[in-house]
Amino acid sequence: MRIAILFVLLLSSSVAMLAQPTTDVPADTVPVSSIVTADTLPMSSIVTADTLTVRNTVPFDTVRDSGYWKRALRHGKFDINDTTVIYPRFLDFCLRSYRWYDRNFNQFDTAYVASNGSRWKFHLKYNGLVAAYHVYEDESEQSMFLNSDLASSIGFRVQFLCFGFEYVPDIDNLVRGRVLDHRKTRFSFTNSRISLDAYYIKSHGITHIHRFANYNNRRYFSLPFDGMSRSVLGIDAFYFFNYKRYAHSAAYNYSKIQRRSAGSFLLGMQYSKQEMTFDMAKLPAELREHLSDSAGFKLNYTMKDYAINVGYAYNWVPKRNWLINVMASPSVGFKRAEGTNLEDRKNHLGINFRGRLGVAHYNGKFYYGVNGSFNTYLFFTRAYILDTTILDFNIVVGFQI
Repeated sequence: MRIAILFVLLLSSSVAMLAQPTTDVPADTVPVSSIVTADTLPMSSIVTADTLTVRNTVPFDTVRDSGYWKRALRHGKFDINDTTVIYPRFLDFCLRSYRWYDRNFNQFDTAYVASNGSRWKFHLKYNGLVAAYHVYEDESEQSMFLNSDLASSIGFRVQFLCFGFEYVPDIDNLVRGRVLDHRKTRFSFTNSRISLDAYYIKSHGITHIHRFANYNNRRYFSLPFDGMSRSVLGIDAFYFFNYKRYAHSAAYNYSKIQRRSAGSFLLGMQYSKQEMTFDMAKLPAELREHLSDSAGFKLNYTMKDYAINVGYAYNWVPKRNWLINVMASPSVGFKRAEGTNLEDRKNHLGINFRGRLGVAHYNGKFYYGVNGSFNTYLFFTRAYILDTTILDFNIVVGFQI
């Protein structure tokens, strides 16, 4: 309407100008009432960029037909929880599955747990790891105890909603120039009820032997040993019974905020495949003469571990945006060992224990964490007893968007 009025005014002015003689008319002779300005035009006749933009925008058609979801997506009106929208068959199945999952696995008591409102999270992570191994040979009553140097790694973690990916490579070669290779890759999936971790760890480098057969009258000593390597592929899954009030991810994945202190009993399953090599040919010369006749010069074996975990975890909130977590989880299962030096390849009893301690702090879009874990694995056969203990320490600095 405004454009039409302005067009009529301009057209009438043009016609009047054409009707006048072509002689120059001084400005002083033009009547004031004949001058058209923005001030003399009605407000409805003024055309601005905003009015043109509104006219050029295609209106949002709210008719609920089969194409509504596309129009809603283009105009930013898409609501994943709107069940009245008509979708294509496959997309409808995916959205129904998501709503069922969200309704059954992402519910929590908002008085105890809060969502941080962010989909993406990024953080840097320092990891320090020390492993200790005790191998006991039953027939000769000889044993070997050794531990690794501190393996330092710095990596990153990316998390989108309930999915997370983490890669932490070794930095000892770069920083301290040591012959030590340690790296860890981890994939995680978490929600209110379940925590699932799949990981791969590979390590090789200098360890220190502190007890070996009858050497030094079985007293403590320390000699370097470069003949051991280890790799672990594992999956851990936990179910938390008090999932509405206890948020395990608040302490370790930083996807929830624990508002009030709460704890939960847990039930889990554990699978791991561990490959270890002890190259006795790399032993110091003073130790090789103490090898028994039954001990080979290279001990290779693979252990598969299947276990059921039970335990308890507790989140303590000492003050707002601070959290301290404690978790203890023993497990019992069976292990199967295979290797060139193990004649007994039957299933044997396995006893494991896991303990965790973590501190987390939230500050707006940023979060900080310090946590550690203690894991011990006992494996019994008729020929050997192997005890593996791993201490893990992490420092985390991250942000969320």
